[in-house]
Amino acid sequence: HTPTHPPTHTHTPTQHGTTSPLHSQMAAASSPSTTDFRSQRVRQFGDSVWAEFADLVTKYKPINLGQGFPNFSSPEFCKEAAAAAIAQNYNQYARTQGHERLCQALSDTFTPLLKRETPICPKT
Repeated sequence: HTPTHPPTHTHTPTQHGTTSPLHSQMAAASSPSTTDFRSQRVRQFGDSVWAEFADLVTKYKPINLGQGFPNFSSPEFCKEAAAAAIAQNYNQYARTQGHERLCQALSDTFTPLLKRETPICPKT
């Protein structure tokens, strides 16, 4: 579990049992009753979308497929399909608009379904 917010405790012992100045400063920064050490220009920003995502992850416990951390083994057919794709050099991230072959297939499928006279451009 990765914490989403700074620690709220005020005493972090060092190796010798004392509190380091850095830990004290971090603890003070996380306390609502202390001085805000952020610059004026960044104080206007709220939590980032990543902090919001982290809170939702903590609440709903989703499967994180985006970073490759599923908590179960992949089915054999998925592993075989992935190995076959890699062997055929289909091993790159898609461009932002999507994989060209998939975009073309979608254009070929949806142009007639939508009764378009002009084919859907697979590059847009």
